[in-house]
Amino acid sequence: MKQRVTLNVNGESRETLVASHKTLLEVLREDLGLTGTKHGCELGAAQCGYCTPGILLTASALLAERPSPTRQDVKEALAGNLCRCTGYTKILDAVELAALRMGRQEART
Repeated sequence: MKQRVTLNVNGESRETLVASHKTLLEVLREDLGLTGTKHGCELGAAQCGYCTPGILLTASALLAERPSPTRQDVKEALAGNLCRCTGYTKILDAVELAALRMGRQEART
């Protein structure tokens, strides 16, 4: 069953039909096409995206200095980056996977 709702988004009134099971996030992204709003949790290493730039720069610097870091090396390098969405496990996994893939790429050249 759908219900007509009116939302004030970014100072603009928007009217749409909404299925009763949808969240506000789903309505904004799927029904109104406003994809700037992100899923906070549910995905892997990258979730809301607030911490991503700092983590990427830190991980890049780590892998440039130490192409085959240990898990502890990755933890220590990323210690100054705060993520509100995760327990860091998938972020650590992603950095280790990047190191592995980068090592394979270098071996091919």
